Amino acid sequence: MIDSTHFIPGRRRSMGRVALLALVALAAVTLSRCRVADDRLTGFHLDTSPAVSDRGQCVQECQDRFRQASDAEETRHEAAVEACGEDTACRQAENDLHAQIRAQILEDMKNCKRNCYNEGGGKGGD
Repeated sequence: MIDSTHFIPGRRRSMGRVALLALVALAAVTLSRCRVADDRLTGFHLDTSPAVSDRGQCVQECQDRFRQASDAEETRHEAAVEACGEDTACRQAENDLHAQIRAQILEDMKNCKRNCYNEGGGKGGD
């Protein structure tokens, strides 16, 4: 039979360290599965304000419209140039028109984005 009074103190200390290390490892694994509570539960919003999010969505919509308009104009332009055939005056006129339309599409996108930042920018009843 082993006499428990003769345990080596260093061995007891290292057993305690192993147990502590196991506890820390278990806590790390357990806590890594936690996630931030939903703000509906706590009432606090951890993300950006809704206005910032709305502006971001508005800007994204402006960019999407710009891409769609640009793609449509490129398709129209290619068809028009092809319809001109070898007529250089027709091609030149089409290229000029294409440049004007592209400039207008770009201006429309800038105005659209500008309006995203002006929403709710009234003077509070003035």
